[in-house]
Amino acid sequence: ASLTKQRPIAEWTIEPERTEMTQYLTLKQVMLGVDAKEEEQVVTIDLGDMITIPIARLKKGSLEMWSMDIKTSMCPLKIYLIKGSGPVHVLGVHTLDMRTSLMAAETDSECLDEDEMGVECEDENEEEEEVVEKVPCFSIQNLQHKKKILSSNQWV
Repeated sequence: ASLTKQRPIAEWTIEPERTEMTQYLTLKQVMLGVDAKEEEQVVTIDLGDMITIPIARLKKGSLEMWSMDIKTSMCPLKIYLIKGSGPVHVLGVHTLDMRTSLMAAETDSECLDEDEMGVECEDENEEEEEVVEKVPCFSIQNLQHKKKILSSNQWV
């Protein structure tokens, strides 16, 4: 994601075709763009419920890049440039937990085997109420600034 004064927000959203797997985003690095001015740049992430956490404070000539290892399954995950004009680039890694999908496939396979032998397979979904879990969000989409965030002087 690239953040600038004109586009101060980026959002990771879900890959809808992969909802059967748990998805994670790991933020790895924040760096100043080549055209960044010699001013302080502050980047935050929004954890929902009005919780915003600063993840990087960069300045050209002193600290131009910050490495981190922040793993989340939050959806949507919003990243803000709350101070400075950018450009600031945020790099992350999107991962899928294949175990969730494989366990579901094994259960389906066991039911098919039992059906072939003439034994009924018990449908767990009929007995228990279905639990819907929000999954993490991951395709990058720039948004207009719709949320009032803390003013930059509060991050000093």
